[in-house]
Amino acid sequence: MTKIQLPEMVKNYTNQLLGDHAGDSWHSLVELGPAALPHVIRDFEAQSSSSAKVALIRVVSEYRTKDALPFFANLLRVADGEIWKTALDGIISVGGEAAVNCLHEVSKH
Repeated sequence: MTKIQLPEMVKNYTNQLLGDHAGDSWHSLVELGPAALPHVIRDFEAQSSSSAKVALIRVVSEYRTKDALPFFANLLRVADGEIWKTALDGIISVGGEAAVNCLHEVSKH
C-alpha cells in the first residue's frame, strides 16, 4: 500500500460502512492503523449519517493514538449524545496523561 492508495482505500471502506459489508469495512479501516487517521477524519467530516459518524469515531478509537485527541475533543461539543459519548470513550481508550490533559482543556471551555 502506498500513500496514494491509502486515501482511496479509506474512502472505499467508509462508503461501505452502512451497507451489507459494514463489519468487514469497519475492521479494514481499523487494520489500516493510525496512518489512516487524517483520511478517516476527512471522511467523517463529509458524512451526513450519524451512524456512519459513530462508526468512524469507533475506528479512530481503535487506533489508540494521542494524535486523535483533538478530533475527540472537538466532538465533545456536539449536541448529538451518541457522538459525544463515543468521542469520550475514544479519549478514555487513548488513556494516559495526554487524555487527562485533553479532558481538562475541554472542561475549561
